[in-house]
Amino acid sequence: MNLTELSIITGEAYKIEEDKGVFMLDFRNLAEVKDGGCLKSVFARGDTLEEAKQRLVENLRDETLVFDAMGSNRKEYKIPTTLVV
Repeated sequence: MNLTELSIITGEAYKIEEDKGVFMLDFRNLAEVKDGGCLKSVFARGDTLEEAKQRLVENLRDETLVFDAMGSNRKEYKIPTTLVV
């Protein structure tokens, strides 16, 4: 699975922002990952778009991705260790 396939499966797009040569990626719908009994935000920064994508993949692998955690449309997805850019 890659990031594009993950977006299709979850129905959630990730956003790309660039500011002064630094790229930042995260999901548009307040995605978080489970960390024990807590949730933590997930995003990635890089000097290039590819570097930011690779860091996002590394942050997501083998995690449970949660969208809309406190809302009525909460969704959870277990991300495989095989996730690639």
